Amino acid sequence: IDRIKRSFEELVTYLYCESDFNAGCYLMTGTCLVPPNDFTLVEGDSVDIKIDSIGTLTNRVAFKTTRVKSFFTDAALVND
Repeated sequence: IDRIKRSFEELVTYLYCESDFNAGCYLMTGTCLVPPNDFTLVEGDSVDIKIDSIGTLTNRVAFKTTRVKSFFTDAALVND
């Protein structure tokens, strides 16, 4: 655990940043490889998925900053 790149608190905070999980969820980390910054998607990038018989789905990367919440802060409030 002492070799992971991001702290458990940081991972859980990002997990709950955009979604609520009323019944809980699993947090699974994958490989220890962290891509370089020039590989990582940034706001404004487009992701295109093309299937010839269906068409192309295009999504633009955006970050929702209006609702950032910390799982640990919320959990502490519930337990008080």
